[in-house]
Amino acid sequence: MRLGHLRRHGLVLALLLAWAGPVDGTLQSLLPPFVAASNEGRAGEVKGSVVLEPKTPRGAAIPLPGATLVLVPRSPELLRDLEQVKARARESEAGYLGAATEVTRLKERFEQALVDAGAGALVFPGASDAGGMFVFSRVPAGEWLLLGRYETIHRPRGSHPSPRDRRNFRLGPQPAGYRAVTYWLVPVRVAQGDVATVELTDRNLWLRGVVQEYE
Repeated sequence: MRLGHLRRHGLVLALLLAWAGPVDGTLQSLLPPFVAASNEGRAGEVKGSVVLEPKTPRGAAIPLPGATLVLVPRSPELLRDLEQVKARARESEAGYLGAATEVTRLKERFEQALVDAGAGALVFPGASDAGGMFVFSRVPAGEWLLLGRYETIHRPRGSHPSPRDRRNFRLGPQPAGYRAVTYWLVPVRVAQGDVATVELTDRNLWLRGVVQEYE
């Protein structure tokens, strides 16, 4: 269905790329190979798993269901921006606390740029199932980037302001916990008729971050 969509809109995409402005200028050289692969029916599959590795030699891997995934064309500019976020997360507390939000912003901005260029069918979203497995079918041949995200929620055990304190004092937003976020960033090469296999584990993660929640 995605390949057909790209074939039907191939001419529109070609015209859009011809006059793309400065913001989307990098897509001019990035997208044509994917459109060509789509028009020629050259596609493959990407499949894999999201798991915690066994803690003992005889243990079994623990699947992580509900991890969100997206497969997009591999953009050097997107990779550069993401790596800069990772570098800032290592340099300061503010960089670390803002990293997860910034990664989401960059991902969504790139996805929107693809949509604006008429190439929204090149955004492949997905999620790991109950067994931690995922699959992307009929992916045009080319160089792709897989971004995975998994969250765990942590709630504080400390005391909360009493109703009386809330009435008598002007209290700001109160921490309600945080989400610990794990990211994977994996380049994937898709070849015609082949299956690219990817395993996302706690040993090959790309970045850890947090998202603070408030009441």
